[in-house]
Amino acid sequence: MDTTLRIDSLTVDIGPGRVIDGISFEVAEGRILGLVGESGSGKTMTALAVLGLLPEGAVIRSGQVLLKGNDIVPMSPEERRRLRGKKAAMSFQEPFTAFNPVMRIGEQVTEAMRAHGMSRAGAEKRLAELSRMVKLSPGICRHYPHELSGGERQRMMIAMALSCGPDLLILDEPTTALDVSVQKHILDLVSELQRRKKFSVLFITHDFSVVNKIADDVAVMKEGRIVEKGSKDKVLKAPGHEYTRKLIGCIPRLGDTRKRLPV
Repeated sequence: MDTTLRIDSLTVDIGPGRVIDGISFEVAEGRILGLVGESGSGKTMTALAVLGLLPEGAVIRSGQVLLKGNDIVPMSPEERRRLRGKKAAMSFQEPFTAFNPVMRIGEQVTEAMRAHGMSRAGAEKRLAELSRMVKLSPGICRHYPHELSGGERQRMMIAMALSCGPDLLILDEPTTALDVSVQKHILDLVSELQRRKKFSVLFITHDFSVVNKIADDVAVMKEGRIVEKGSKDKVLKAPGHEYTRKLIGCIPRLGDTRKRLPV
């Protein structure tokens, strides 16, 4: 099976601290990998390393990040910028802070497309297509971020990430802070778009119930390390690591009042 993203022995330090410790995993073409772990385990830092967006002070010490076979680690900032959006794009955890509050939503999405050379007319046409793709009226693009609901902002963040047709979509906790019904709509939308467009997805979450709904494969992250990986069915049915078993034990079950295992 071909691979869209391959991370090989990646190590990232911030100052004297090691935040990612020699991790390796793959996201296969046309599949969804759930990267699961508690807050602070290094999931988002991994995604930022893939995009060349590590915060100031963070340094890749060793390893490879192969995106469609091209290692982004030795690339210049300009080379990485050209890849973002076209080869890999990210929908951030909190769209309200990711969007510019003083620009209309549509202006922000078209700006991203024009940064990759699309004409104004082409970007406007693509904006209308994207709005319909995420099941929103094109008219919503005239609104400011604060005028949209949490679910609408998340949909438009996904639309912006998909605007240039990336091979890899990274979703960082896209259902956090949304109510259950909106979470379901977002997960159904991602599944539908991924089936239609055949892109690969790195889906970051702390919740194995979300993984069970959407992922094909799983990598479990704890304290900067990958402690288990495999197909979703294999990991859910026969978890090999105690940490994975604890995370799975936290999945709520209707009518189950037993105390959940702490993580």
